Amino acid sequence: MLEKVEQKQEVRRETKQVFPDDQVFLKDGKPCWFLPLANITLLEVAGGFTKVYFDEFSPSIPRAPQLLGSST
Repeated sequence: MLEKVEQKQEVRRETKQVFPDDQVFLKDGKPCWFLPLANITLLEVAGGFTKVYFDEFSPSIPRAPQLLGSST
């Protein structure tokens, strides 16, 4: 089992791909969440922020244009 996990991690490092079971940490002021990417239903770019929609939440996080792309 451990060998399978290590192989999966190696593929992710080599390809730089993300998968639905990868997790992300989000913080919007004091509230914060650690959730799988599969739970995110929508990303909405609004000015210098990106709204991340999941469950009943939609926190706004600062947008890094070089990481998330241009809004134009």
